[in-house]
Amino acid sequence: MFTRFRDCHSGGGANMVKEFIYIEAEELEAKRVFFARFDEDPNGRNCPCCGQNYSIDEYKTLDEATEYDRDGVDLEEFCKRADVEVIHADSITAEERACLLPVTRLVTTYE
Repeated sequence: MFTRFRDCHSGGGANMVKEFIYIEAEELEAKRVFFARFDEDPNGRNCPCCGQNYSIDEYKTLDEATEYDRDGVDLEEFCKRADVEVIHADSITAEERACLLPVTRLVTTYE
């Protein structure tokens, strides 16, 4: 199982250098790993009108998870791109698997 995180550029710009992150874990565990590794709330929102910072989806295989994003590029070549991060299950620590997620709050602006 792979969970795909795609940067939605919420708020008008990239949230991180990596635009596509694939973590070999089910969604909840993958969110914990994402937060532990990148110190970025996977459920976060930069502004109330733009939606979530990341689209998050689960797939059975890495090939399925990357299929849309690759746009015809070979899987191995796609995974070498600077804006792609693939985290395999064997590299995930027990601490990352148990990491607590932050309480997500919507950004509120007052005028």
